[in-house]
Amino acid sequence: MMETEEMQTDSHLFRQELTLHSIPAALDEMQMLMDDHNDLRIDLTNVKKIDTCGMQLLLATGHAAVQKGLAFHLVGTISKDIEDFISQAGFSEQFARMRDGYDSLTQPV
Repeated sequence: MMETEEMQTDSHLFRQELTLHSIPAALDEMQMLMDDHNDLRIDLTNVKKIDTCGMQLLLATGHAAVQKGLAFHLVGTISKDIEDFISQAGFSEQFARMRDGYDSLTQPV
C-alpha cells in the first residue's frame, strides 16, 4: 500500500469509488468541497476502485482548485490495486504531484 500522507483532521475522506459510474456524484462532491473550503485535502483511504475517469476527475479538480486559488493535496493510504492501476495507466507522475500538493501558484508545495 502506498502512503500518500498522514491523514489530518481537515482532510475530506472520500467514501466512494472513482469510476465512470460514480463520476456524477463524485463531481458534485468535489464541487461542493471547492465551494466550502479554502484548501482541498482529499483522503483516498476508503476509495477501493479507481479508473481513468476517476483519475481525470482528480486531475481536473486539482487544476480547478488551483485556478480558484486553493491548495490541493491527495492524502491517505491507497490500496496495492489502485497503486498498480496508477502505474500501469501511466499516471504515476501526475499522482505524485497531486500527492505532494499544488498551491495557488500551480507549483508543487
